[in-house]
Amino acid sequence: MDCEGYDCGVEIRAKNIKVGDGSDDENTMESVVSQGHFYKIRTYIEVGKEEAKLVFGGNTDDSKGFFY
Repeated sequence: MDCEGYDCGVEIRAKNIKVGDGSDDENTMESVVSQGHFYKIRTYIEVGKEEAKLVFGGNTDDSKGFFY
């Protein structure tokens, strides 16, 4: 992997996140509770993108629930 330091560690950990149904023990992240919460998180991420370097992610998937 072409990265170093803290950013590399974050990227490696993020790539190992498995998103899905919270009742499945294999998943490490599930959807947020509500559409309102989803949009609130999206706002925080957009502010972060303006103020800092995005290391990984920042995309959403609201096709089958509210996932970041």
